[in-house]
Amino acid sequence: MQLFRGLGNLPHNLQGCTLTIGNFDGVHLGHQAILRHLRQKADELNLPMAVMLFEPQPREYFLSDKAPRA
Repeated sequence: MQLFRGLGNLPHNLQGCTLTIGNFDGVHLGHQAILRHLRQKADELNLPMAVMLFEPQPREYFLSDKAPRA
């Protein structure tokens, strides 16, 4: 596994990858199913697989004093 911070830091070989975007706050059964499906698609299409996470987690951000106010 490789970790990249920010879209501008993604290497060119990940362009055109299979990608899932989510709030992966733990790899429970639902997340495992998503990752399994993504891996199958990546293999089927002969593409790299990538997972985009949020840091801080959305819940942490929106509950903090940094959250935008309406």
